[in-house]
Amino acid sequence: MLADIVLENVGSAADRQFRGAITQLATQLRTAQRFLFSDTSAEAMSQVAFAKPSSLLSAVPMVRLPFPTVWLEWSERRSLHRSEATESLPMPDKFGVLLETPEEGLILASYVWLHSRASAVARGLHDESARLNLSYLSSFICPSGQFPDWVPRSKWEISDEYVQRFSGNEREWDAIKALTSLESATPCRFYGALIKTVPPLQLKQLEASAAENLVGESKRVIAAIALLNSRNAIDIVDADLSKINRKRTGTKPKRLSHSIVTIKLSSRQSASAEAQHLSDAEIREHEVRGHFKVRKSGIYWWRPFIRGRSEVGVLPRKHYRVIGEIQS
Repeated sequence: MLADIVLENVGSAADRQFRGAITQLATQLRTAQRFLFSDTSAEAMSQVAFAKPSSLLSAVPMVRLPFPTVWLEWSERRSLHRSEATESLPMPDKFGVLLETPEEGLILASYVWLHSRASAVARGLHDESARLNLSYLSSFICPSGQFPDWVPRSKWEISDEYVQRFSGNEREWDAIKALTSLESATPCRFYGALIKTVPPLQLKQLEASAAENLVGESKRVIAAIALLNSRNAIDIVDADLSKINRKRTGTKPKRLSHSIVTIKLSSRQSASAEAQHLSDAEIREHEVRGHFKVRKSGIYWWRPFIRGRSEVGVLPRKHYRVIGEIQS
């Protein structure tokens, strides 16, 4: 897990460079309730954030953190947006976010990325700890839109991706603007010691770089929390680390306990899988697309279809079948 890598980097060169910021993050990580999103659940979350923002907006009033401090993470290696990575903005291997509740109705999100070794070396960063990137900017997320007076307000830019996709769709464009108004950037509290010692110009540069990286991330985080709140979307099971931790003897720290979040198949999808002699694990290998529906009883996840690989495109349910082998 990325959370384990954060703990391994306590006292590293990167931690010293940023005046103990990683150490402070690790302290909070140990007390957080930790969730690892599977590839399919991460893609479901990304799909609703990037493809149907009006659905995400409808779920926002019911978004609540299930615990006071929560750590969420997922792999970006299978991300549908990986092809959009550039040299200046490479796609990381892993993404994590620490979510805290400074007060009721307010969420503070601190973002962490793990870049590939090749990406770090390409940028002239050869120390292993340089792969870990704790964002200089955090964001306040207020589902009600009623920010407390003490929260500094900042205006986020709407990414070019959203502009190109939704500027001609009034409903989705209004939803993007409304979602953007629910977030406000603030310097990450773990950088407190750095802020006191670094010249203002350098801090401005850190802020500008972090702002570019963070565009759109809070919407994915809101979607992830909504999935956790959903009444029918996911299965959550505790990871079995007994064998791994038995082998980690001596000075090797034990792996952090965490829960794994996977997409739950609907009864219709389960029946389809059974008819095709597929296991739940096999059919989950296919991206699941859908959106949120909000009822008085809670947030529900509605999936009109499942599909094969992205290059095949959307397949109607009656035409859906798995071709070839699936790696479990």
